[in-house]
Amino acid sequence: MEVRIAKVLWGRSIQHYNLRYTINVSNGDSKSFNRLLELQPYGCDVLITKDDCINHVGKRLVQPSVTLSQTAATKASPWR
Repeated sequence: MEVRIAKVLWGRSIQHYNLRYTINVSNGDSKSFNRLLELQPYGCDVLITKDDCINHVGKRLVQPSVTLSQTAATKASPWR
């Protein structure tokens, strides 16, 4: 979610829908989350937390090991 859009959505949620967002689900990018913490759209009493999408977390954890194993396999000498 872009920072600009997050500011608009979180800023109007009370007047339009009478609700407060308290969890920011993201893909690992923390720009919008950090900006929301600075803005404090609901005041300093409401805690906003960040949850990462499990698909993005898994991708970030698995991809380096896959790349490493592929690199090692291409550099390894064949069995004789």
